[in-house]
Amino acid sequence: MQSNLIKGIIFDLDGVMLDSEAISMQVWRDILSEYNVTLSNEDYGVIIGMSSIPAAEFITKQTGAPVDAKEMMRTHWDEVILAVQKSGVAEAGLFDLLDKFSALSLPLAVASNSPSHYVHSVLDALEVHDRFETVICANEISHSKPHPEIYLKAAEGINIAPHQCLAIEDSPIGLKAALAAGMRCAVIPNRHINNPNYEGAYSQYPTLSHLSDNLPTLLN
Repeated sequence: MQSNLIKGIIFDLDGVMLDSEAISMQVWRDILSEYNVTLSNEDYGVIIGMSSIPAAEFITKQTGAPVDAKEMMRTHWDEVILAVQKSGVAEAGLFDLLDKFSALSLPLAVASNSPSHYVHSVLDALEVHDRFETVICANEISHSKPHPEIYLKAAEGINIAPHQCLAIEDSPIGLKAALAAGMRCAVIPNRHINNPNYEGAYSQYPTLSHLSDNLPTLLN
C-alpha cells in the first residue's frame, strides 16, 4: 500500500520565502519608464509564476515598449538582485518553519521558475542557502512551471517520491506544476494576483507562520 506520509518539502522562492514581487514590479516600472510606458498591477499579476522570457514578452506586448524582451529581462534580473541584496526581507515565519522541518529531519529543496544566478543570490542574501539539499532553477530544466518537470527533478534531488513531497507555492502556475507532479501542495496566496484560482490545493494559509502552526495536519 502506498504511504502518503510527507517525507520531503519543496519550496517555491518568490512570493513564498521572499516578498520579491513588490521589488520586481517596481524594477519593471523603472525600466519601462525609460520608454514612457507603465505596467499595471493587473498585468504584473498575470506574469507571477511565469518563467523569465514569456514574462518579458508579455510585458513588451502589453506595454508596447520598443525593447528586446531578452535584453530587458537581463536588466530586470540584475536590478532585482541588487535590490534584494540591499533590502530583501524573508517572509514572516520562514526561519521558524525551516527550523521545524530541520527538527523533523525532512530534506528540503527549492523549485523556482527564476534563473539560477538570481535564485542563489536570494538564498545567500536570506542566509538560508545551506538549509536546502537541492535547488532547481528555470535554466536547469526543459519545461518551466506549470509543467511538472521542475518539481519532479527537485523530488529526485532529495531522493523522495513525488507523492511524499509537500510543495509550498503562492501562484496558480506553481500549484498546477506541483499537482501535475503528484504532490500535495500548500498555498500561501500571493497578494499581488487578482482573483487567483487555487483549485486542487491541499490547504491555504495567509502566511508561513499559519502554515507552521498546522504542520501535523499537512504532513500526516
